[in-house]
Amino acid sequence: MNCNKVYEPFVESDDSCCATIPGGNETECGCVDDWKKELKAKGSLYQQKAAEAAKKKEELARALDWRNKVKLYFDNVQKSAEKADAITSKVKVVLDILEKLCKSTGYSVKAIEVFFCMTKELYTKVDEVAACYNNITKAIDCSNDQVLKKGGITDAWVDYGKKLQDVIAIGNDIFNNIVIALKAATILDETICEKDYGIKAAIAGIGCIFNPTGNGNGGNGGIKPGEDDSMEICCTDKLVCPVFPLKNDHYYTLTEKHLSNADTRLAAIKPEYDKVSQEANRLQACTDSLTKAIKQAQDAKACK
Repeated sequence: MNCNKVYEPFVESDDSCCATIPGGNETECGCVDDWKKELKAKGSLYQQKAAEAAKKKEELARALDWRNKVKLYFDNVQKSAEKADAITSKVKVVLDILEKLCKSTGYSVKAIEVFFCMTKELYTKVDEVAACYNNITKAIDCSNDQVLKKGGITDAWVDYGKKLQDVIAIGNDIFNNIVIALKAATILDETICEKDYGIKAAIAGIGCIFNPTGNGNGGNGGIKPGEDDSMEICCTDKLVCPVFPLKNDHYYTLTEKHLSNADTRLAAIKPEYDKVSQEANRLQACTDSLTKAIKQAQDAKACK
């Protein structure tokens, strides 16, 4: 019996197998016996192929589940790598800004120091004028000249002394404010720009952790040393750092390898499952056709 085609319903006629098989009896024709034998053989083969198909299907499901898990892990690692690259890029921008700010704060400190020195030099002259004023005043007091002690010249001299004291008092305020400004500028400069513990050093350290090699996927070039080397701060033996960029990390490469292996295994199992599944389906169709043909033959025989 050809199991590659669907069997047509059995119709007994004069040229049917039951009519042509020599020695055919009244209870069952010889071709039905052959069909039963074939059904038994095909049924056994079908059970075997069905079991193989079920086993291969389970193997395919496990392979697909493992591949999906590894893909999920690897996607998360890739997202982490992208975020690390984004952090590196942002750090580079912040460091460029801080570099300009540090130049400004440094210039501010120097400018205030210069201003302090110029003001000090100015009031050194004022002190010299005050000393001369005091000497002249003592000389007038010690003089017996009544012209110098009385009259308009004396009043003008006293008024000049008051104005000189006002200048000296203003100078004291100026010096106090200069010292406050210099202190604030120095603190600001050291807080942001100090090589070992300033904000710029801390930000550069973050960039170095995420991209210590200076290689970035986005072409940002990583964190490059500045002229004062304050931006070249990388992990030390005392600091346990993850391996960045993540593409250089063992976990990244191992997960990528697992994903590649899982894809390869899945690609190999799928055709195997399709083949054995098709064989099982073909055998099932064959056994179904044989069962139907035998039943129709037996039903037709029973009608005689």
